[in-house]
Amino acid sequence: MQRRSSPRILRSPARTRNNPARAEAGGRNGSLSLTVIFLFFLFSGLGLGLVMLSDEFGRMAVSRRDALRLECAAENGVKDALAGMTATTTTIAASVSNERLESLRANAAAGGILAAEEAMRITFPFLTEGASGSLAWSATAACGLNRWRDEGAYGRAEYLVAIDARGRLAGWRPEATAGLDLSLDILSGRPPLAYLPFLLAGTEANETAALLLAEGRIQFAAGGRRRLSPHGLVSPRPLIPGDASPLLAEAMKIGMLEPGGIRLALLRQALGLPPVNEPVPDGVYLIRNDSGPGGVFVQGDLDRLLLAIEGGRQIIGFESPAGAWKLAFTPGLGPTEFLTPEGLRQDDHPPLGIVFVNGAVGSLSAATVDSSGALVAAEEAGIPCLRDGQSLTIVSTDELVIDSDLLHEGVRWADTIPYLKDRQSQLVVYAGSRDVLDGTDTRGAIRIGADAPSEVRIQASLAAAGSLAVEGAAKKVVVSGGLQAASLRLGDNRLTIAPDERIADGRMTPCCGPLAAEPVLLVLGLRPQAWREGK
Repeated sequence: MQRRSSPRILRSPARTRNNPARAEAGGRNGSLSLTVIFLFFLFSGLGLGLVMLSDEFGRMAVSRRDALRLECAAENGVKDALAGMTATTTTIAASVSNERLESLRANAAAGGILAAEEAMRITFPFLTEGASGSLAWSATAACGLNRWRDEGAYGRAEYLVAIDARGRLAGWRPEATAGLDLSLDILSGRPPLAYLPFLLAGTEANETAALLLAEGRIQFAAGGRRRLSPHGLVSPRPLIPGDASPLLAEAMKIGMLEPGGIRLALLRQALGLPPVNEPVPDGVYLIRNDSGPGGVFVQGDLDRLLLAIEGGRQIIGFESPAGAWKLAFTPGLGPTEFLTPEGLRQDDHPPLGIVFVNGAVGSLSAATVDSSGALVAAEEAGIPCLRDGQSLTIVSTDELVIDSDLLHEGVRWADTIPYLKDRQSQLVVYAGSRDVLDGTDTRGAIRIGADAPSEVRIQASLAAAGSLAVEGAAKKVVVSGGLQAASLRLGDNRLTIAPDERIADGRMTPCCGPLAAEPVLLVLGLRPQAWREGK
């Protein structure tokens, strides 16, 4: 019997081989898995990197913040030391005895710092410490003499002050350092008043200055390098001299006064008059001696004193009941022409820049020269009247009235600040309070007249032994230079003072003018020179 075998089911290879879709699905599943795994690791790495970067940036930000706080603490140390130094520097001029003055000047000449310590009312090295929250600081200010200049009646000591400060944070070991170098100028003796931008010297000076400053009727315009010392100075003592005889001695080129003042015979001889004991006739005289012309002396009151520039020459006109005079010259060069009622006089040398009026001046004004050569008071504002390079001192022994702008040649003004650059011109206007010949007391006043423009610019140092007044209403007066008076009457007018930085910085010495009547010790300037920082 034949056995029947069960049928065998055979899988045909052709079914798998001939089905590519199934094969691709398997390959694709493997590729996607690899891609997912790769992307997972990629983004995980990026995320971890960002977390690490974020943490690093956070630590950097904290470190930077703490570094800035350290720098802030060090800067606070410098500011604290500077505030401590200037807080003891008042606006009152310290009067000193002649004996103490000699001691201070001898110490400065030997390189000492006693004048700086006494004027600043501190002791060097000056130490300060402070803290605020987590910030703490300490600072030391040291002082050393840089230069001493003996100018005869006064001395100028220039010191270098170095402030070194350290700042720290609570819980931090590192420290930050900062420093500031300053120059400190001290005047001792009887300095020219032109050094002082603003001085009120009288029994009520402090109250008057405080009131005017509080009401905003006196302002100080910043100019040039920033000065940390106050511009205003007050003193209950009469620091402005009433006797102008020393300036007459300068005009006569005799160097110093003889005991008892100017001898009449000597003055008459310098004026070209017979040296006899007789009064000097009213008029305008060009002083001269064997070395050439001196200054100009005017006996009696002037109706007008006019200043003008023509053809590079300085022109000064004099008008009085006795006649008219005109002086024309070039600073530093000749010739000089002096037109008088008697005729024209000439000289090969220029005169000294001093006009001394033994009397009152009814009007001081800028002027122009007309076609006939006559001086005409300027009707427009902004007419320059002082030639570049000219130093001029105008003295009145009674009252002087200013009726116009008094501007220097070639100086550009921006608001209340003149840009002097390399200009060398200077103007001093001084009113004494005593007749130099008969010794009688006078007003010693300077007035900005009611006829002056509503906005007046005066580039000069104005010094009045008596009062300085501004007449009229709603005037704006700008004085570029300085103002010194025993009393001040502004009414409802405004006064702006722009200090002459050329003089304050020592680039220029004040021209011939009144000196302080008594020895003083004062801070002329405290100026930043360089900032230092480190860690």
